[in-house]
Amino acid sequence: MEHNRKDRIKDEDRKALGRFLLYVIVMSLAGCIVGFIIGVCRKKGISFTFGGEGFLNALAYAMPVCIFLFNAVVFFVLHHIFRKTKELYKACDGEDEAQLAQIESGMNYCQFITEISLVLNSFLLGAGQHVILAKMEFLTIPEIHWRWLACSITVCFFAGIAVSLFYKKNAVNIYKQMNPEKQGSIYDLHFAAKWEKSCDEREKLILYKAGYKAYYFGKVICVALAVISICCDLAFETGLLPLAMVVAILLSMDVIYLCTGSRLEKSS
Repeated sequence: MEHNRKDRIKDEDRKALGRFLLYVIVMSLAGCIVGFIIGVCRKKGISFTFGGEGFLNALAYAMPVCIFLFNAVVFFVLHHIFRKTKELYKACDGEDEAQLAQIESGMNYCQFITEISLVLNSFLLGAGQHVILAKMEFLTIPEIHWRWLACSITVCFFAGIAVSLFYKKNAVNIYKQMNPEKQGSIYDLHFAAKWEKSCDEREKLILYKAGYKAYYFGKVICVALAVISICCDLAFETGLLPLAMVVAILLSMDVIYLCTGSRLEKSS
């Protein structure tokens, strides 16, 4: 029995090793080709930067409009979903499983949209301020204009954050009304820990599975971003900071995951 188990393990390793080596060879060849193309372009003086003075000026004026339109769309979508969900909740008697499922689905959509909105708002704020402030030496627009543009982007950013937090809080509060055992406020810095403690075993299993999947795909994305950072350094001379930040995120994820797993294993 033990001999058969060893043969099976060796066979699995042999098959997996072949696919792994093929993957490494293909990705290495792709990296060599990309690096060769970038090197040839740089030798011939081909610039990888884009957008001249006119482009930067137009982008500076466009950024406040983009962040305003984005938050306006988010507001109307969240308002529509939350209003429908609240109406279903008021009409629900607590016995109709289909209605309860619809209510939970609506709250999940609200949570999903608010989380995405918070992330994209941060990106739009950074991108807008970068274009207006970090690139202002290249802009030909009047100084008073870029000051108002910077203020407009900041105001739209905080307005978008306020809208997202408002609907997230209301969605969480409806869920707490449906499940009185749930605890925690989204304004509490320890909200995640308190919410986890108030979950039952099924909900905790869902949280843990979702968390592990996020960790796994986060590692894959970090590795991809590390490769992109190296390519961007070759092409755009972005420096080592982007790569260092990606590596720091990857290391922190690995260290926290392994240390937490070891601690939980010892405690159990």
